[in-house]
Formats: sequence, structure tokens, C-alpha cells
Amino acid sequence: MGYSFIMATRRERLEEHDNDYGFDPREVLDHGTQLAYSPSVSVVIPYFETGKVFEAVLVSLRAAIDRYGGDVEVIVVDDGSVKRPLVDYMKAGGTWLKPIFLPENMGRTEARNRGMRATTNDIVLFLDSDILIDDLLIFNHVRLQAEALSRGRRAIVVSFFEFTDKNDSRIFEEGEVGANLRLNDFRLDCTYGATWIGCEDDKRFIGQHIKLVEETNQFRSWRGKYKAWMLPNMVLGGAFSVWRDEILAIGGFDARFKGYGFTETSAVTRLVAERANVVIPCVAGGGLHIDDEAVNVSRTEKDKIFKEKHAFYNNVFLMEEV
Repeated sequence: MGYSFIMATRRERLEEHDNDYGFDPREVLDHGTQLAYSPSVSVVIPYFETGKVFEAVLVSLRAAIDRYGGDVEVIVVDDGSVKRPLVDYMKAGGTWLKPIFLPENMGRTEARNRGMRATTNDIVLFLDSDILIDDLLIFNHVRLQAEALSRGRRAIVVSFFEFTDKNDSRIFEEGEVGANLRLNDFRLDCTYGATWIGCEDDKRFIGQHIKLVEETNQFRSWRGKYKAWMLPNMVLGGAFSVWRDEILAIGGFDARFKGYGFTETSAVTRLVAERANVVIPCVAGGGLHIDDEAVNVSRTEKDKIFKEKHAFYNNVFLMEEV
């Protein structure tokens, strides 16, 4: 399903997009909906110098795969790691991991695209290598995908996180991740920060208390730009799922977005603007997102890069005709 009329810019497509997918995702998750069939799932994980945390990630992933019970393949793309190569930390994955090794660091965009092209299953779940997921995450994503499909819509399902650091004692504790999550995800509840502005117009939101999921009726009433964000900005790279044939149809992630910032947004924008995919929040469970400053970009550098990427995304990418 996609748009088939006259040429328009991606921004114009986003502004006319109807994201009302026709149901309350909380009810689908609360009622424990049974699946008429179990779509196969491919998990794609870009890996770069993550190290020991990845062992805990695999433990949580294995629990989610077992809880789902359907056909799941896991493709991990080592993006040229040198200090902490994937081979040193994949023992917890056993034989069920399908590793891909890139000869040099090519960036998360290329790593995701390599993994995506190697998938064989119905749904692709993109997961980062520093996120421990709750054991129902795969099952919940599939339930929401199936519900949207039954209503004639292809979807992008997105999970939410508790952000923490590598010193968190829960990382290597036994037990379900979901039972201990304290979500502090900006998409659920935030006060707009002074360093968040991508353009001058965004300054008016500084200090505002915003609950994006709640205020937009689970994203169903989202039209065009809501406050400082476009709908694709609601999909962070850590954990989101799409239909494989849909993301292959748009060619995956745009190589012009490299490094930190907007790397997943390019694909999500095209899925919404060119394929009429809807964005659905998975408000149950989520993931423990572990920040490691030794690997990740510092907050100051992130703020600088964000402004640059924001300008390119809005002034170039969204203005291209499709």
C-alpha cells in the first residue's frame, strides 16, 4: 500500500498522512490477543565495540524469542570492531546467531542495510546492541503488526526505553528485564530542553512539559508536525519493527545519514510518506538502553550533530519530491 498520485515532497506527504490505524494498542496488548498465525521475524542488530553488555543483550533476546515461540532469525552485523570484536562476546548466542563481519567501520546505516538485505523472514525487528529487551517485546510487536494488517495497514511498531549507564547493577542480574523497567523515554514524558532545539522556531517549546504518546492519542491523531517533532522522529533506532517487503521496497536506510542522528529516520520517513505505513507505539514493556560513553558520542557532540542533521533532514531530505 502506498501513495499513487501526483508528485509531492516528502514533507507534503507527511503532512497529509493519516496515522489513525483504527484501534487502541493498549487494548490489544492488555487482552492478550491470540495470533491467527505467527509471522516469522528477523532481528537485525548493528554491533560496534559493545563488549560484555552484548552478552546480557543476548540473554534477554533469547528469552523474548522463546516467549514468542515462532520462527526467529538473529542477524548481527559487526561494523568493523577492533577493541571488542563480536566474536569475543557472542557465546551466549550459540549457533542461533547469524553474524556478518564488515572489514572496517562503515557506520550504523550501512550495518543495518547489510543486515536487512540478509533477512529472510516476514517482519524485521531492528534492535541495537546495547538494549536489553523485555521477554514479551517480540510477541507484542507481532500482535500489533498483525492487528494493523487485519485492518489493511502496514505498520512501524516502536518500543520505549529506560535509559541508564553501564554501571547499572541490573544488566547482569538474573530475572525478567520488563519487571524492573522504569521508563524515562522522552516520547512518553519530557520537559523540552534548551539544547534540544533544531531550529529557531523550536525555542518556544523550551520548558514545556510534553507527553507525546498521550497527547496524540497513541500517535493516532498525529498530523504533520506536532510541536517540535515530525511523526518519523518518534521512531528511535533501539527497537522498532517493519514488514520486510516494505523496507526492501524503499531500499532501506539512506546512506547520506551516517553516524549519530537521524540514521533510522530516513527509512521511517519514506515508509510513512511513500508507503503510507502507520506508526504504532508498543506501550507495554520496552528495553533497558545502556549508554557507554567510551563507545557512544558525548552529549555535547550529540547536540551539535543533531542540529546539523536536523537542518539537512528538514531543508533537503523532506523537500525532495517523490
